[in-house]
Amino acid sequence: MPDTILTKEMLARSRVIAKGKAIREVERLVRLYGGKVSLWLKKSSPPLEMEGRIYEFHWYEQRGVGRFEVKIKEVKDS
Repeated sequence: MPDTILTKEMLARSRVIAKGKAIREVERLVRLYGGKVSLWLKKSSPPLEMEGRIYEFHWYEQRGVGRFEVKIKEVKDS
C-alpha cells in the first residue's frame, strides 16, 4: 500500500461523499472527537495513480474540530 500524505492540492480538490446522519460512523465520531452530528463530513481526494494502481484517500472532518481517520482505498474498475 502506498505511503502518501494528503497534500494541499488534494484537500483543495476533495469532494464530500457523505454528511451528517448519512455518515454511518457519525455518532462514534461525535463521541470520540466532539462537534455536532450535522456538521461532520466524509470526504474523498481525487483519484491518484501510484504504482500502476488508482487510489483515493477518505477521511472524516469537521471545521473547528479537525480531520480524522484518513484511509487510503484502492479504486476498483467498474
